[in-house]
This record gives sequence, structure tokens and C-alpha cells, in this order.
Amino acid sequence: MNPNFEKQSTLKTEIMKAKLKLSPIFIVGFFLVLISFSLFMIFRQMDTNDIEGYSFICFIIAAAYGGYSIANYFAYKKKEGYNGNHFVWVLSLFSISCFCLNLDFQIFSELVLGVSIILILFHLALVVHVFRHNVPKYLVTFNYLIVGVGATIVLFYSLFMVPLWGIGFIGMILFGLTIHVYIPFVLFLVALILFFKAKRTYYDNISFSIGASLPLIAVVILIYWNAQIADSMHRKSAEILTGQTSSLPDWVELSQRMPNNYFTERILKSGLLYEDELLSNWGWNSIGSFDEMKKNDPVLAVAMLLRPDLNLSDKARINILNTSFNTRHLSRRKLWRGDNLSTSEVLTNIRLYPDYRIAYTEKIISIKNSSSWQRNQQEALYSFKLPEGSTATSLSLWINGVEEKSRLSTRKKADSAYTTIVGVERRDPSILHWQEGNIVTIAVFPCTPAENRRFKLGYTSPMKFENGKLYYEAEHITGPPIKACRESVLLRIKDDKAFHPIGLKNFDSKSINEYIYTGRGCKQIAFSIKSPPLSEESFLFDGEAYKVSPIAYELQDINIQTVYMDVNSHWTKREYDNILKMCADKKVFIYDDKLITIESQASSALFRSVVEKNYSLFPFHFIPDAESSIVITKSNYISPNIDELKESEFGKNLIVYLLNMTESINVINLGGELSPYLETLKQFDCFNYMEGNIGDLKEIIENNQIKRIVKTSNTVYIPKAEMQISMDSNLQHGGQGNEHLMRLYAYNSIIQKAGAAYFGDKDARIEELVPIAEKAFITSPVSSLIVLETIADYERFGIEENKNSLGNASANSSGAVPEPHEWVLIILALSIVLYFSYRKKIQWILLRK
Repeated sequence: MNPNFEKQSTLKTEIMKAKLKLSPIFIVGFFLVLISFSLFMIFRQMDTNDIEGYSFICFIIAAAYGGYSIANYFAYKKKEGYNGNHFVWVLSLFSISCFCLNLDFQIFSELVLGVSIILILFHLALVVHVFRHNVPKYLVTFNYLIVGVGATIVLFYSLFMVPLWGIGFIGMILFGLTIHVYIPFVLFLVALILFFKAKRTYYDNISFSIGASLPLIAVVILIYWNAQIADSMHRKSAEILTGQTSSLPDWVELSQRMPNNYFTERILKSGLLYEDELLSNWGWNSIGSFDEMKKNDPVLAVAMLLRPDLNLSDKARINILNTSFNTRHLSRRKLWRGDNLSTSEVLTNIRLYPDYRIAYTEKIISIKNSSSWQRNQQEALYSFKLPEGSTATSLSLWINGVEEKSRLSTRKKADSAYTTIVGVERRDPSILHWQEGNIVTIAVFPCTPAENRRFKLGYTSPMKFENGKLYYEAEHITGPPIKACRESVLLRIKDDKAFHPIGLKNFDSKSINEYIYTGRGCKQIAFSIKSPPLSEESFLFDGEAYKVSPIAYELQDINIQTVYMDVNSHWTKREYDNILKMCADKKVFIYDDKLITIESQASSALFRSVVEKNYSLFPFHFIPDAESSIVITKSNYISPNIDELKESEFGKNLIVYLLNMTESINVINLGGELSPYLETLKQFDCFNYMEGNIGDLKEIIENNQIKRIVKTSNTVYIPKAEMQISMDSNLQHGGQGNEHLMRLYAYNSIIQKAGAAYFGDKDARIEELVPIAEKAFITSPVSSLIVLETIADYERFGIEENKNSLGNASANSSGAVPEPHEWVLIILALSIVLYFSYRKKIQWILLRK
């Protein structure tokens, strides 16, 4: 007889015997797991004060089913056909109980999403292992991969639980709850036993080995990158000891040189946003330095346990994260927690004025507090990155169901009022501040579970003009989770001529120049329209007329003697070499902690050194003759803000230089994006700024000519929109122009006049600039918007009602009254928002009737 046939017959017999028998206890266990997991999901949405006691329900279910399973095992283990497959449900129930009790007696923080998914899949994989003879072989092989990953993860938890085993044993005898400290190790042993006892193929072994290795590989990578950061710090320390220091803060030079990747970000966030020890809380809700709940990542915790100490302060790490990993919103000041908040609804109202190249956008945002404790109060913080050149022109807060509009005050006075009320009193304030980088921040307090909190932001933007088209750009919102919210968008183009937006997706056209969108998620709106000629109508206010016109340019002869190359990792060697060739007869400098003259024989080595920097901070204060010089730059949106540098020697020297500069610096950008550092200097009118490519630069160098704006008094320039706004104070009458002309004029005027004084002595020019902001009612470096609950609150803090002012902007400003069909759209959108806000109450009233 064929021996292979005998082996196959024997294998088939074993498989038939191993076919799963769904016993009643197995089926009961399945339903208990579903019930226990559902209870856990409900409890995790509850406030900590309300969970007390409920978390024991999952433990009682696990203990009861576990006890019965053990008794059943001893009673029937010798009975033919008995199997202990239902013990996978015992493990699952105790795992759920472990996380459920952690809500009440917090031992570790909330797991990162990836680890949560892995643990769920791991428990499902144990169940699939029971059914392994009933599923395809490829699924069994893949299942071993999941078992391997999960086994290593629970091993990590087991290692951190070892110090608790002694106390756990005593507590288990007395109370039984401390059995949970052994659950990770039991899961690890079960995974190994199931693996080694099962009949496996070669591919099953490979799959399990790869899975078990993946978390270990991640640990090794994290340790490696931690060592790289440590080496960078060591080199910096050596430079300090040898006297080779620069005028920049140490953390800046570290962030310039350290690897800019996912693992570096994870390491720097350890202890700030992630627990650096798995069991560091011991019963406390852990809030990190970012005012956010810390997350639990066992892979990161193991790596940090084995890593060398970076000896890097929290402040330095936060600065590096803000600079290189865009965490500024998380590190902004918050007076109260906001971990239960989410954005539930957004109503966006857009008005375009094509003949002025201006857009006005309103956003009405509803905030939901999901805590089940009705007296819970939290603070919502939003950051809006506005299109370049935009300014916030209105703020409202709904108090007791009524829209209360903001007043404008100095930044210092408004901030003092807000912090006094929120820190001590139970009142309803909201505040809006200007920040570097075209960002405004809005804080709203209090947000309670009783009802959704609602506020409104309005901002005025110049539209980008290019090749005969106008481009609308949306803001970028960061704040309480916003991806799943409901949104309605109303777009109205204020013009008699019909426009057909290009790229306006998923919008319905209601009538001429009116479009509407409703859906889920906060939509990033971007589209273009054909540009009409600029309007000749002026806007008159308080005896001053504001008029828009195209920017006038002229070609100015210059004699470029010196070229400065602002090199970083975004440059290519080809760009570098081409510039050196075209500037062979010029003095060419590059900055690497100091200005270095480029010599042809050393240029390649110098480039390799500088191109390693993630970003650059060119020292414009080192330029002795701006008129005969040009700075060539290329970057992306990574760098410190000037405000973060002002206390350093570099920042102090730069501010002094900018305060005393008499000539704008010629700057050409070879890339389409600017770093926050360069963007702020450009915004403060420190540059004669140009964008182009190598060909454009070559033309400038060869012709010794540069394109400049023809500047006149009482005029501001908005190159993005290719327009200028002029103010004439001698006119006593005007046309039907748009009030947003005055707002943009005031904003740009303040920005240019404030300049470097904003970073130096901020109070020096406030008296001069605040009246300009107040008249036009705009936020700026010196002015903020604030909403307080009562008139008495305003009087208490000396925030007077703004007189002789445009006041809060609105979608129907400039004297425009909504047309009948426009009212229909507005009412429709508001009805949608109101319905979803009070849906439960409406349904209850209807059912009662």
C-alpha cells in the first residue's frame, strides 16, 4: 500500500475528529463576549464620575463564566469528545474586563488606535484558531501572523506587570480583581501553547515568526533613531565645549539636523503625548504638556525603557515638535480640558465679490460635549490657517440661544478679560487672537453636554489672481475632531453677470450665481472663476474713500554684486551648480552657522553639509548692502516662528536690523512655498519678493534688472491678487464700493507699520495702530475680538463699545439686503443645522402629540 495514501487517510481522520462541536457553553460564551464588549464601549463614552461601580459588571461576567468553565472542565474533561475551546471566550472576557476596570481605576492610558486594533484582531485570531480546520489554509497561515504580532504585544505588557505580581497574588486571594495583572502573561502563554501544539505547515511557521518579529523590529528602529538624536545632541555639546556655537538656540540646530521622520516624532512625543512607561499613571488621567490626554503605546514604552537618556527638556522637545511636526495647535494655551469635545456641525457662508477680487467667508460651528456628566465644562480651541493676506472681521457666540457679537480691543486687554473669567468664574466668553503664519485662534468656554455650543467666525480674503482667473482658497481648521461633522455650504457670487465656477464639486446650482452643498465631513473648498475688470467704485467711510486698482510695476536697474544662497534639504545639486555658474563673477555666500564664501574647489563639500538641514534660517541682518544683493531661497512650511526666536541672540539681532532697515531685501523664491519664518518677514513688507525658476533668476542676473512695485503714499499692495487699495482722505462722497476694501487696507497698513516692532516692544505702537484696527474692525498683531456675557463684564474690564467703526462683518454687509431666493437658502441651511441640533427634542414632542 502507498505510504503517502496512509498518511493522507490518517490526517483526514484526525481532521474529522477535530471538527468543532458548538457546545452550549461555547455559544453562551460568544454572546457574553458581545454583551461585555458592548458594555465596555458604552462605559468608555461615560464621564469618569459616572463609571464608578459599572465597570465591575464586566468583571462579574468574566469571573462567572470563567468559574463555570473551570468547573465544567473538571467535571467533563475525561468525557469522550470534550474540548476546551470555550476557554478562548474566558480570555476574551477577562481582557475586556481589564480595559473596563481601567476606566475606573486607570493603570494605563488609552491605547493608541493601532494597538487597539491589534489586540482586537489577536483575540479574533484565537477564535479563528479554534476553527482552523474549517477555514481555508491561506487564512490559517495569515491567522498565525496576527497571533505572532499579538503575542509579542501582550508579552510587552506582561513585562511591565511583573512588579505587580506579588501584590496581585495577595489581592487575588482577598478580592479577586488583581487577577487582571496576570492576564497579559496568560494570553502570551496561550498563544505559544496553541502555536506549538497545532499541526503547522512551513508557511505557518514563517508567518508566526514574521508576526512576532514586527513589534521587536519597531522597537529596534525606535532605539536606532533615538541613538541618532542622541548623537546629534552629543555633537552639539562638543561644539559648545570647543566654543563653536552659533547665535541660534540649541533646539533649533537640533531640529535642523535630526532625522525628520515618523520615528523621531514618536520619540520626541514620548512623555508628552505618549506614556514613556506603560504603568505611569496609577489612577490618574494623564494630561501631557500639550494639554491632551496621553496615549499608551507599548512598543514605544519598551523602546524608551531601553534607550539612552536624551537629556532634552520638555520645552525644547515641544519647540522641535512645533517646528518640524506641526503641533503648534496642541501646544497653545488652554485653561480647561477639551477631551470630550467634537465638532458636530459647520455652516459655511461664502460671498464672492469678483470685481473687487475679495471673498468673505463665514463659518458657524457647533461644538458637542459627549460627557454624560451634565455639569461637565470644557474649553474648545480652534486654529484657522487662513489664506494669505486674510484677516478675521467678525466673531459671535450664542449665549442662551441668542447671537452675541464681539467687541474689538487690544490683544492684552482682551486676553486679560478672558483668562480672568475662564480661570475663576462660570461665565460665557469667547476670544479670537491673531497668530503668526496667517493663523487665528478661537477659544470658546464653557462647552457643556446640556446643549451644543455655537460660535461664528467671519474673515475677509483677497482672491488669488492668475492668468485671468480668480481662485478661492479655503481655510484649514484644526480643533475638536471635525472629520465626521455635518456641513452645509452656501456660495453666492455677488455680480449681475453669470459665473460658472471651475472645480466646484458636489454643489447644486439653485439659481444664477448661487450654489449649495450639504454632506458629511468638513469640505475643503477650492475653485476658480473668470476674473472681471476691477471695479471703479469707491467705498466711503468717515470722510475717507477706498478704491481698488491694478498694481503698477516698473523695471528697476540694479547692480547685483553679492548673491546669498539660502540652502537646505529642499535644494537639488543641479540648482546649486547652475546658480554658481551664472554667478561666477559675483560674490556668492552660503550660510552654515556663519556666512561662508563659496570657493569652487570646496563648493560640493559645503553643499553636502548644508543640504542636510531640514530647514534654514537665513540671517538677513548679516547683509551689509541690501540694494546690491539678492537672496535665493527655497523651502517648505517648516521653521520656527520669529516669536520663538526673539529671546536668542539671532532673534535680537534680526529684530534690531528690521527696525532700522531702510531698503527692502531682494528675495527670489525658487519654490512655491515659504517657511513660517520667511512668510512672516514677507508679510511685514521686509522683502522685495519675487517667485520664479532658474530661468527667471538668470534673466535678473544677466540684465541687472528687477521688477518692483511702484509705491505711493496711502496705498497698500496685495501682490497675490495683483491689486492695490488706495485711501483718499479728502473725498466727502463715494460710490457703492465694498466695505471689505477698507478692512483689507487697514489690515495691510497695520501689518506693514507694526513690522518688527511686534516682536520687539509690542506696546510701542499700540496707541497708534489700535484706532486703525478699531475703525475697520479687524484682528491684527495688536487687536483681538472678544465676546463677553453681559454689558457689565465689558465695563468691568474696560472694553468699550466700538464707535465710529464698521463693526462685525456679515455675509450681507455693504448695505446689501438678501433677495427672496437668498433668504430661502439661508433658512434652509439653518433649518438643517437646527433640526440636527434638537432632533431628539423634536421627535419627542411629535411622539407626545
